[in-house]
Amino acid sequence: MSAVADEGGSAPVYPLEYEFKVIGLAEGEFERRVRALVEAVLGELPAAAIRTRPSAQGKYLSVTVTALLRSEEERRGVFQALHADGRVLYFL
Repeated sequence: MSAVADEGGSAPVYPLEYEFKVIGLAEGEFERRVRALVEAVLGELPAAAIRTRPSAQGKYLSVTVTALLRSEEERRGVFQALHADGRVLYFL
């Protein structure tokens, strides 16, 4: 299930599994930083919750975090944490 409202306009029903997609430069420990940002809001995540994919030229790294959200406030909290970090270039 997705946290996006369905075509009928109803609000998402929590708890639900949500995928955060985060893109940044593939330098330093970007994957670890994304994990830390999400865990600061949601608590510890299992290792399987994180997937990465480098761009074709290797300049960027896409990090996908799959997490169980219990509320809209948790989703917004993660987005706020990602937005506040200068190493995060883009997120969905």
